Order: sequence, then C-alpha cells, then structure tokens
Amino acid sequence: MHWSTAFLMLICIGSIVAMQIPSLMVFFGGRTPLRIVHIFSGLLLPFPLIYGFVKYKNSKFLKSDLRDLGHFSTDDFKWLKSWGKDFELRLNKFNGGQKANYAFMCGSIVIMIMTGIVMQSYTLLPLSFRIGATFTHKLFAILIVIVLAGHIGYAVFNYPSLKSMVTLRISRDWANAHCKDWVDSVDNENKDIF
Repeated sequence: MHWSTAFLMLICIGSIVAMQIPSLMVFFGGRTPLRIVHIFSGLLLPFPLIYGFVKYKNSKFLKSDLRDLGHFSTDDFKWLKSWGKDFELRLNKFNGGQKANYAFMCGSIVIMIMTGIVMQSYTLLPLSFRIGATFTHKLFAILIVIVLAGHIGYAVFNYPSLKSMVTLRISRDWANAHCKDWVDSVDNENKDIF
C-alpha cells in the first residue's frame, strides 16, 4: 500500500512539474497528456489503501497497524516535541512523526481530490468556487511536497527504517531501541516476526 501510493504521488508531482517546464512538457507530449496523467493518478491515490482494506480486511496485522496509526499517545507527542531525539520513550510500531504524516497525507489526498473535482467543474460551479479550490489545491500541493521531502529525507538518514520498508524485516536491537512497546506486545503474543 505504501509503495503504490508513493508511486502515484510521485506521478502526480512529476506531471505537474513537467507542465511548468516547457522543455519537459514538450518531451512528454504537451500539456493535455500530462494533465490527463495528473488527473487520473490523483484520482487513483486512495485506491491502494482501499485495496489494502478489502484484501486484508481480516488481517489482525492491518487492524493493529491502523489502530496504532489512529491513536496518539503521550509519548508520541513527546517524540514530536523532541524531533525523535528522545530514546527513552515507549513507542509502539509507529512513532509520532509517522502517525502525523499518515494523518496529514490521508486528509490531503481527500482535499486534493475534492478541490481537483471542483477545479474541473467549469460549467457546474461558479468561478469563485473554482478560484478557492485552485488556491487550496496549490497550497496543499506545496505542503505535500514539503512533508514528502521531510519524509524521504528522514528515511534516507535512517537507513534501518528504509531497509525495513524494502525487506519487510527489522532487527530486534533496532526495534528495542525505537519501539519498545511494539516489541513487548509481539513478545506477549509469542509471535516471531524479527
């Protein structure tokens, strides 16, 4: 779900950037094909998550992950306040930054789709609606790029986390240092996922 959403998000960003640079726009066939790619990749953004919900609806791991992502503990707020420098915190599988990123991206995808639909409603809605939607769409696009840059930067400088996203494995030592509550809950269930 993560990688397919990331791929679609990069297509959205890449297509709009290409539309702003004339030489790139010509290389990709002009404004119209890029606009179509941008619109369809944007509309497809929620589908990896929907697919994951449908395919893995009975997965206790998905339910556990979603429960964890949707709940901010006191230590998650402390993690955000310390910018991840407080290693004494007892975190679950996801830290406060990952939870904030997830919430922001889910909300942003909804806002971007809604404002995009309003922007394309030339004959149905008044001009003032389309102007407001365009402003909101551009504002959130800038915020998304900033958050994604931080997300990717954090992943690059936190090699074990990046490696775990590719291999789907993390060392017990790293997990003990960064998400002790998760390790304890897994140990309590007698599951060997390391």
